[in-house]
Amino acid sequence: MKRVLIWGFYHQGNLGDDLMAAIFYEILEEIGHAPLIYSANPRFKKMGYKAVSCFQDVEVDAIFLGGGAFFKEANSSNSEIEEAITQLAFFVKEKRLPIFGLSLGSDGVKMLPQVSVARRMIIESQYFQGAVVRLKRDLKLGVRNLYYLPDIVLLTNDCCEKYSRLNPIDPGINSPEFLINLSRRSILHLPEALWMSKGMKTAFFHAHTGIKKTGGEIGLPILPLINNDNICIELGYLSRAKMILSSKLHPGIIAMSFGTRFIPVAARDKVKEFIFQFENVILEDKAERIRVRDNYLTHIKKFLDSI
Repeated sequence: MKRVLIWGFYHQGNLGDDLMAAIFYEILEEIGHAPLIYSANPRFKKMGYKAVSCFQDVEVDAIFLGGGAFFKEANSSNSEIEEAITQLAFFVKEKRLPIFGLSLGSDGVKMLPQVSVARRMIIESQYFQGAVVRLKRDLKLGVRNLYYLPDIVLLTNDCCEKYSRLNPIDPGINSPEFLINLSRRSILHLPEALWMSKGMKTAFFHAHTGIKKTGGEIGLPILPLINNDNICIELGYLSRAKMILSSKLHPGIIAMSFGTRFIPVAARDKVKEFIFQFENVILEDKAERIRVRDNYLTHIKKFLDSI
């Protein structure tokens, strides 16, 4: 049994990132390891996951970078996040801990020199053993030992059925049929969203919740707002909806796993790349999803067996 720290951008109340942390926790625990999530967000402990919010007294054998847009420039990233990555780099070096990335993404970079100094401290470290990336183009970043697998959150519905802590909480038959998830910079698409949702029960949906939430998502008095820090409640709304119009990646992908239609608008580059490479077979064929999950397991076991 290995003690494993799952590290990611889990202080921001981001549904997609936090869901990845929970999924990797479940998988690691299922195969006999002792996972620990690095986050100050209390929702992990409320769900029954072990979590820590500082490196003091943390004793682990390995670290997984658990998803998120890790390959990113400094000028497009929150300075607090860059500081947190620097602290991780020093912790890895001090403890000489092997580190491996799972379902990592990129945002606005095409080659390693564009990635922030703090992030390169991790990637170029002797302790970095590689990563599974969710965009095929990231295989060309120039980072050693990269492998491609579809985004882990495409398996959300299967994971919700398999792991009780991730069971969606059904909002009932009166839940919204059409969800609008727009950032402030994409507010010009609101008239389009209202037109498309005409005749349907509609609500704004926030995928960034809690005290330290980021994301700049809009909500106006003209419609109800779904803004709940409980992951399972939010999953319930995504699973019940018929459509979600979103300017963000993960609310749409999570919804797709439940069979909900994803309408991307004002799409950032990473969203466009996902749509370009997406193959619907993963949603239509459970055997394909099992294959993807088994491949994640193979990488996880190979990494942990090597230390």
